[in-house]
Amino acid sequence: MSLNFIHFENPHSDTFLCFEKIAYVQRFEDVVFIHFQGDSKPVQLRKEEAKIFLRIVKDNSVTVYRHTPELAEVSQ
Repeated sequence: MSLNFIHFENPHSDTFLCFEKIAYVQRFEDVVFIHFQGDSKPVQLRKEEAKIFLRIVKDNSVTVYRHTPELAEVSQ
């Protein structure tokens, strides 16, 4: 079974995000920006919702590390 939606349940509201419509995700410090296809304004997640969402995205993606001068020094 593939993951199509993530559900954020709150006492007075529910939010469902569709993974198939996400163009890309960015994290800056403790804020996660979710950019959806066709939308110019991203959805912002903070605190626990941001942590949970990022964990799911990381678990369903491949991580590519950028080569930096600091890493080059360590590997020599």
